[in-house]
Amino acid sequence: MNDMARVEWAGDEQVVRLPPGYRVDAAEVRVTRDGNRIVLEAPDGRIDSATGLPMAELERLLNEGGEGEDEPWDVDEIKREVLAELAAERVAR
Repeated sequence: MNDMARVEWAGDEQVVRLPPGYRVDAAEVRVTRDGNRIVLEAPDGRIDSATGLPMAELERLLNEGGEGEDEPWDVDEIKREVLAELAAERVAR
């Protein structure tokens, strides 16, 4: 799908009206930036307490790359790296 969404103002906040095919069954969504993209994710209820990331996102990050690697992933190190990246993104805003 590649539809357009209407952007409006409500006071000092922006409101994005999602077309029917993009609606979520949730009262809130997680908002992140990925370059020019603004990503809205419906929470699945499982959040990693160390990073604050949804487990699905953390699992995706853990499974990225790593093919052909002989050594197992150091999950704690990856969490520290993700936290550092999130902190850097906050400072950049």
